[in-house]
Amino acid sequence: MRRFLITILALYCPFGAAAVVQHYITVYSAPQARNTVSNWRPGSYPTARDIPGDALVESVRTIELKQGLNQVDLGGIGEAVDPTSLRFVSDTDPEGTRILEQQVLFPTTDQSSLLRMYKGKTLQIEQDGEHGIQVYRGQLLNGQGGPLLRLGDGSLLWTRDPQRIVFSSPPDDLTTETTARLHVEAAKAGAHQTRIRYETGGLTWWADYDIELDDDNDCHLSLSPWVTLLNRSGANYQSAELRLIAGEPRRNPPPRALPMARMVTMDAAGAGAGFSEQAVGEYHLYRLESLIDLEDESLRQIALFQPVPRVACKQRLVYESSPGYRAPSNRPVEEVGFGIGPAQPVRVFLAFENTEDAGLGRPLPAGKVRVSSRLADQTLVLLGEDELPHTAVSAQAELELGNAFDIRGERKQLDFNLDTTRRTIEEEFELSFTNGKSRPVKLEVRETLYRWYKAQILSSTIAARKTAADEVSFDLTLPAQTKTHLRYRVRYQW
Repeated sequence: MRRFLITILALYCPFGAAAVVQHYITVYSAPQARNTVSNWRPGSYPTARDIPGDALVESVRTIELKQGLNQVDLGGIGEAVDPTSLRFVSDTDPEGTRILEQQVLFPTTDQSSLLRMYKGKTLQIEQDGEHGIQVYRGQLLNGQGGPLLRLGDGSLLWTRDPQRIVFSSPPDDLTTETTARLHVEAAKAGAHQTRIRYETGGLTWWADYDIELDDDNDCHLSLSPWVTLLNRSGANYQSAELRLIAGEPRRNPPPRALPMARMVTMDAAGAGAGFSEQAVGEYHLYRLESLIDLEDESLRQIALFQPVPRVACKQRLVYESSPGYRAPSNRPVEEVGFGIGPAQPVRVFLAFENTEDAGLGRPLPAGKVRVSSRLADQTLVLLGEDELPHTAVSAQAELELGNAFDIRGERKQLDFNLDTTRRTIEEEFELSFTNGKSRPVKLEVRETLYRWYKAQILSSTIAARKTAADEVSFDLTLPAQTKTHLRYRVRYQW
């Protein structure tokens, strides 16, 4: 495949270059972003605007302004910026400095953008020929599908794949990075400390948790929380103060830049030290205690807080014979074999209380949890993974780790009786469980009463607990390497 080379015969330097004093970046959590970037590599996967999550960026800069009208170009803005969110203020003279107009200029150094800019202008194309390189110079009529030139003799030349294009006299608005162009009216001349604020996509974060189960008779775990931070915004932020918001503020989707648009214009009227945590409104803010460099196309992890050892926990085994079924409210289900399906696995859960008494007692942002156990040789083995929702202080966290290997269950319908005169259904079930372990285990059996919302347990070999309007639970102890049976009879009436 032939390589395409662009030569620009002038260097454009934007007016109003400014030194960045400090970036303040507030990134909003997006746990679902992890699925988008599970196979992330630099330069790969969706555009910045396709990444869940966003950020509010505020940059403090010192710029020189003359009295009267100024044009100031501020670069280093992410390609996924929401142009309508751009705001500028002078801390030095806020009353005497105002914005008359502001623009966001997107990069114009790709082939299609340059050809659009040069339509009607003269450019030079160099192409391989039979006798060496052929040079063609003419007026660009169209750049779509390859440049179309009107040569000096009036003839037309179209080429799909030129080896070299020479663009002379680049326009003043040629930009190599996303740039805010501001038309500023200043009453005071001199150095101004200014702030520019905008919202951008391509910056997101989520939490990742490593849990290690302690090898003891009681259930205890060690919890190590991490912040995973992704910058795919198209901008580098050096020496930034980082703040993370955990919660779900309502956000309207920002306007998406059109693929062919080069400029959006709007009028304006006028990690070292770890994180500290504080409540902000109905959300939680985590502030990194040291400055950070956020390079574009980077994915990094920072400890959210120090690992917490010896957190009290509980492991539970749960069997649901009919997951997903619920009692109807319009008419009872009269089919004999309804709800009878293949045997379901016994599911394994790990639960802990987010309290100081249990060893925690701090807000836990949503994220992925990996649960492991350490073997005698000090290596780790993964026991399962699950998603942790935002978990407040005093709330319980419950994680599903997988399916038990040694415990099996099955369910049989022993009797079914439909009495349309008395408007009742009675049916009886037997559930059998095999414990292949060398020790007894406790098992919670959940049964959905799915034929009608008015149901009554008539008899059971083990006491039933009502856990929902259409659900009962049975607490069983399964002896080691034995088979245990549970029978119950239920009546539905309408």
